Amino acid sequence: MTQKVIEYPIYRVTMPDAWDISYVLDSTVHAYLSGRDRTDLELCHVVMSWSEDPGDPSEKLIETKNINGFPIQLWVKYWAYIAVTDPDSVSQEDARAMTEMQSGGTVDYDRLVAQIKQGDTSGLTAIDEYLRTHIAITAAPQ
Repeated sequence: MTQKVIEYPIYRVTMPDAWDISYVLDSTVHAYLSGRDRTDLELCHVVMSWSEDPGDPSEKLIETKNINGFPIQLWVKYWAYIAVTDPDSVSQEDARAMTEMQSGGTVDYDRLVAQIKQGDTSGLTAIDEYLRTHIAITAAPQ
């Protein structure tokens, strides 16, 4: 799998080549990652934050790295969960496409949605694992 690297003053993000930075709020603080062909929907985001709030079932902190004394966090937005709990906010087609991209195809979307409808969100951890494996947050070269 080919990857791309985006560098900021404090950190760099290495991600799958099919992904892109869709929005940056201050080049050192907040970067939204999306699919290159779906920049309107966030796959995950990277933020410099001292917050220890773990998030909620639709958006969760999955990793914090200490980069030169700054906490750089990786957050995920679970589109399958949103499709179940707030179906008017995203189409099933978009939720399926985003879940596919977030998991690299390792998650069966229909099975995951069925689990979530039963109150079981354990299937979301496969997305976390894929993101931790395929997105690297490292110190920017000095």
